[in-house]
Amino acid sequence: MKITVIATISAIAAASAALILTPTAITLAAPARADTWTFDICPDQHEGVVEGSDTTCAFAENVHNAWYAAGQPVGSPFGPVWSPVTNRTYTLECNGEEPLTGVTPGGLSTRCEDIPDTGVRIVLW
Repeated sequence: MKITVIATISAIAAASAALILTPTAITLAAPARADTWTFDICPDQHEGVVEGSDTTCAFAENVHNAWYAAGQPVGSPFGPVWSPVTNRTYTLECNGEEPLTGVTPGGLSTRCEDIPDTGVRIVLW
């Protein structure tokens, strides 16, 4: 089953974010900067692949594991992270921690992108 989650995430106003639930989507709305990433939740339900992103859940899971192993750095590059599809390694950077209560009660999410930017977008929680 494929679940699509729509998330509007704001690093600036994360503390005042409001969660709005609908039957097929989760929207995290914040009053300041409004960046919207729509993503599909991966099978292990700890990360999501952003719609239109050039990556897979297998790589997203590796990013999740590497991010935790690196001490959950925010705003600092980490890696290398291996992709089982391309058989290459990538450096990524994750920015911001925002509440994503509808996916993981009490949890935080962060958005990750590859460096240099080649279109990899992943949400972790």
